[in-house]
Amino acid sequence: MDLVKNKAHVKIADLGFAKELDYEDFTKTCIGTPIIMAPQVMQGDFYNHKADVWSLGVVFFELITGYTPFTGEDRDDLK
Repeated sequence: MDLVKNKAHVKIADLGFAKELDYEDFTKTCIGTPIIMAPQVMQGDFYNHKADVWSLGVVFFELITGYTPFTGEDRDDLK
């Protein structure tokens, strides 16, 4: 597809799962798409904002390469 000649639409959605934390706070909520979750989120451990940076990196990797950096048949394969 030629992106110069065709219109591309980008949609960003917030599904209401946001949680406000102070910079040094941790949380243990396990909500999201397993393929982009940080390992500590998948394992049910406490995590902070760094888990969001991990997920953003996974999304960027997918946008650049067209492939997911991790594969698995189920949630246990991704841990």
